[in-house]
Order: sequence, then C-alpha cells, then structure tokens
Amino acid sequence: MGKTLSTFIITAYCLRIILAVISLSASLAMNAALPFRGVGAARADLFSDDLLALPMEVLAEKGDTYFKREPMAADSAMACYYAATYRYLTEDRRKTTADHRTAARTLDNMSVVAFSAYADYSGAYSYLLQARKIAESNDLDDVAAMVTSDISVLLGTTARFRLDDDPMAVAEVNRYFIESVRLGAAAGKWYAALYGVFNMINFNFPDGREAVRKGIAEYRRLRDVPSLGGLRDYIGLVIEGTERYLERDYAHARESFSRAAQTGTGLAFDRKGAFSYEARWFAAHAALMLGDNAAYEKTLLERDAAIDTARNPEDRIITARELYHYYDRRGDSARATRHLVDFYQARDRLFAKSGVSGMPDFKLKAELDESHLQMSDALRERERVKTTAIAVVGALLLLICFLAWAIAYYRKKQRLLMTLYEKNRELSEERRHAAEEKPVAPDTGAAAPETGEAGHVDAALVRKVREVLLESDAVFDPDLQMQKLCELVGSNSTYVSHAINAGLGKSFKTLVTERRVAEACRLLDDEKAAAAFTVESIGRQVGFNSRVTFTRAFKSVTGISPSEYRDAAQRYSRKNQRLT
Repeated sequence: MGKTLSTFIITAYCLRIILAVISLSASLAMNAALPFRGVGAARADLFSDDLLALPMEVLAEKGDTYFKREPMAADSAMACYYAATYRYLTEDRRKTTADHRTAARTLDNMSVVAFSAYADYSGAYSYLLQARKIAESNDLDDVAAMVTSDISVLLGTTARFRLDDDPMAVAEVNRYFIESVRLGAAAGKWYAALYGVFNMINFNFPDGREAVRKGIAEYRRLRDVPSLGGLRDYIGLVIEGTERYLERDYAHARESFSRAAQTGTGLAFDRKGAFSYEARWFAAHAALMLGDNAAYEKTLLERDAAIDTARNPEDRIITARELYHYYDRRGDSARATRHLVDFYQARDRLFAKSGVSGMPDFKLKAELDESHLQMSDALRERERVKTTAIAVVGALLLLICFLAWAIAYYRKKQRLLMTLYEKNRELSEERRHAAEEKPVAPDTGAAAPETGEAGHVDAALVRKVREVLLESDAVFDPDLQMQKLCELVGSNSTYVSHAINAGLGKSFKTLVTERRVAEACRLLDDEKAAAAFTVESIGRQVGFNSRVTFTRAFKSVTGISPSEYRDAAQRYSRKNQRLT
C-alpha cells in the first residue's frame, strides 16, 4: 500500500507540473500577442521590469505626478502610464470599477501627452478611442464625458491645420462638442460640459453662427452649475459677449469679452493662458467689426510673437492661418504671403514630426490601429480558447492514462495477492501434513542422560516441545519465551534449544512466528471470524502485542499484509462459491 501511495503522489505531482507548463505557455502566448503602439519619444529604458512590478494604481499616480509638472515630464509620464495600461490589459484578476476608471483616465492622459508633447495625433486619437470604450463598457459616464471632451479638442485642433475649413470635419467636431456638453451635464461633470460649450463657441466664432447658437443653447440647458474656480463666470461672460456679437452690438460684446479675459487670467487649471487669450481674440474680432483693425492685428501679432514653436507647434499653425486670412482680406499680399509660408512650414514640420502626410491621415491611421487592436483581441481570444481547449484535452488524456494505469496496476496487484494467497494456502496444507507425518526417534524406554553424547537428540524432549509449539495453544501466549517453554517441558534451555534446532529443524522464534501466523491465516480464512474481529484483534489473539508487530511478522512469512490476506480470502471464497 505504501508503494501504491508513493506512485500515486508522484503521478499527481507530474500531472500538476504538466498543467502548470501548459498554463504558463498559454499566458506567454497571450502576452506576446498583446498589441501596443509606440509611445512617441518615450524612452524605452524607463519602461522596465522594475516599473512593471508596481501596481497599476501606483503607476497611474506616478504618471500623474510627472504629467502635472511644469513643464510636463512627458517621457516619464508616458512610461508610467504605458506600464499601468499594460498591467490593466495583461492581469488576469477580476477587474474592479476602480481599475476600469484608472485605466480610462490613464489612456486619456496618455492622449494628452502624445498630442501635446510628441505631436502623435494618431496615437492620441487611438488612446482616446480605447479610453472611451472602457468608460462606456463599464458605465463610467463622468469619465466618458471627459474623454469625449478631449476627442473634440483633438479633432477641433487638427481641423484648423487646413488653410480653409473642411465642412465635413467641422460638422464632426461640432457633434463631439455637443456630445461632450450633454455627457458632462448628465454625469455632473460640469468642467467637461462648460469646456464643451467654450470649445464650440471658440471653434466656430465668428463665422459659424449657427453652430455658435447651438453651443449657447446647450449652455442654457445646463442646471446647477457650480463655480469651478471661476470657470462658470468666465463662460458666462463669453456667452454674454457672443450673444451681443451675434446681435451686432459689437461695443458691448467687446466689453464682455475684455472682462472675460480678465476673469480667464485667474483660472488655476489654465496652464498656457489659453482662456485669457481666446477672450482677447474674441474682443479683437469685436474691435475689427467696429473698424479698429489695429487692435485685431495687434492681438494676433502679440500671440504670434509669444508662441514657443517647439512647445506649441499647433498654435503656430493656427495663428499663421489667421494672420494669412487677415492680411489677404486687407489686400496686403506681401504679409499674407509671408504668413502663408509660415503656415506651410510650421505644418510641414509638424507633419514630419507626427509621421502623417496630412491631418485626415491621422484618423485613418488611428482607426487602423484600433482595427489592429480589435483583430489582436480576437486573435488573443481565439488563442486563449485554443490553449484552454488543448490544456483541457491534455488534462483529460493524462487523467484517462492515469486511470487506465491505476486500473491495470490494481488488477495486477490483486492477481499477485491472489497468487500469494493461494500459495500460502498450499504451504499451510503442506506444513500441516509434514508436521503430522514427520518421524521421531523411537523411545527405548531408557531415558538418555541429559549430558549425552554430542549430536544425540532426546526424542521425548522433542515430542514435548512439538506438543507445546505446534499443537497446544500455549504458543499464543504473548509472554511465551524460551524460559517459560523450558518450564513447560521440564528441561533447561541448553537441551530445549538443541532439541528445537536438531529435532524440529528451526529456531524457537521461527517456530513461534510461523505457528502464530498460521493460526492468524486460519482465522482470516474463516469468514465469520474475519467479519467479527479486526486485524489487530486477530493479531492479539494469536500472541502479537501490536498491529505493527503482527503485520511485520505476517508479511515476513506470507509476503502480504493481513488486510490483503483477508481481502484475498474473501475473493477466493466468492470465486469457489461461483464455481460450485
């Protein structure tokens, strides 16, 4: 039984190792197939195993720290965000709402870094699409509002990279602006809602009057908007100035926009002063309508001079575009041409940096990346199902093989036990007949002297010893020792030992053990006795003090344990009953 248990444990351990190898192979195959686009200029050495060892939420927090620096530590932020996203996609544990929120926010911030630091517009768009998918799939309406707002900003910015507006692109951008307002209001994300209103007015002002009116209408639908650090007051002044502008009350419009510019200066989250500048630009348009061309031109030139082309290439393109149109309308061809050249040069530099030949290409590239992600997801799922099926089939085959081996081993073991049992029955019969027929030296009537000649066997002493050890029940006494045997036969240990060895051909211990085991076999063969007594109680009945001693002695004589002998006896009995 001990050998059987050891074999079973070894087989189970091997099975466990094989399944672990299959599982590891599947995990590696899935991780190897995970699709990740490039991270612009992010340094590969930051995206290390040490970084990946950190939890996703810790990576996101570290990324936020780098993201909020002034100036932004773009490489470090992107490396942390990228590692956090990798952890989100590759970890098999059940994701929580907090995990989904962290992943969506991280992808949203990755888009801002890719867009503002690396001019990677297709990458930014792809990250935003992934973030929006996670937010919508997990009912994170507030995150979806912010992501949609950032999508609208990205599309609105890139739409201005054409010299003339593309009606289809403008319509798409406006749809995203309105959606960001409505999502932000529904989720109570007022920053996204107000920002959407501002972007819609800013993007369409002053020519897209219908779209500007839609933005104002969306603003009127908002309720219970908190101050948000002055943003509500700023947007209110912009709305007021825009309405005056649409009513052709340019003087009051200019005044409202100027007040908005002063309010925008104090907005804490306005990193680049965009709110204040846009309000001044609105005011410049109102001044232009009042005939103050100098104020409009001054505002644009100040903006143009303040732009850091390396950090804000988009602003350089948009400002050059506005200056070109302004001088072109005035008929100043020299200045118009100069700013037109600035526009194309700045755009070409940005296109070269972003890796696209035109702004329509960035969406196509991002959508292709998204298609690649979806295909990769499908391939990963198919590989996962395939690997799982292989693992299950492999496990079943191993289980079947193990069961077949176990059955074969059990049957072989039972055949061996039955063979040993039958052999022991035959030996028991032979011993019994031999004991009955073995001749003993005749008794001449004269007692041989106890100090007889060497080699002389006292037949009478042998007969007494035989009666005690082979015929009487005294042998079943656990306390039977050589000294007690000497007392029973009335002789000393020297003559008794000589009589046992010379007359019976075995040692005292061997004769006692064989007689006790033979009696145990008789009891185990008896169906009633075997059913009435335990193996340990039978051992005690035949003279063994413990089950361990009984089992060891029984197995040394028969080759099998008492329990196995009893099971074999029962099968032997059933077999004979069937035959009869």
